[in-house]
Amino acid sequence: SIRVWIARLVDLARAGSQRNQTMLCGLMAYEILPATDATIAEVEIWLDAEEAAHKTAESAWEANGYEGYVPPRGFRCNWDTTKDKWRERSGGIDMLIVDREAVGFQGFGIFEIRPDYRRRGYGRILAEFMISRAYDDGWSIFEIGIAPASAEPFWESMGFTLVPERPDRGGGTFAYKMLPRHFELGDGDRVAY
Repeated sequence: SIRVWIARLVDLARAGSQRNQTMLCGLMAYEILPATDATIAEVEIWLDAEEAAHKTAESAWEANGYEGYVPPRGFRCNWDTTKDKWRERSGGIDMLIVDREAVGFQGFGIFEIRPDYRRRGYGRILAEFMISRAYDDGWSIFEIGIAPASAEPFWESMGFTLVPERPDRGGGTFAYKMLPRHFELGDGDRVAY
């Protein structure tokens, strides 16, 4: 397991909002752990609640002649496939745990933070973990599909370049981030070329 304790004072101070200023006196404690049956079940509960809220809002939107705001749909629609792949051991799901609760996950091309924990820095924490793992695994380019479109500013702030003219295979916006690598040459003889 990876146990992480981090003081995000510099980032919080840079953000400058009143909410962030009140957090300056504390530490943001979290863990990023491999999924378990218990955390999978916990995430499914909040994904179900998010999907129910979306369906209710969508029904009201339709009844109102398709005017107004419909909250973006979460990833409940992809969850059963994701869960099945995890159970088959064809990959992993990482869980972001805060105060002993699963508040975010990433795996199999899905990344989500529980709605009541968004805009509190946890998405950035999980995204940095995901990018760092890709770098450690030797990736030079990290490619993602972004959906819903309201998440595009977040991924741009994480250093991703959006390519709107190239749709992602999942229907979202394709984006990528270069993961530069630097190699030092040894002290040996140089070969002319």
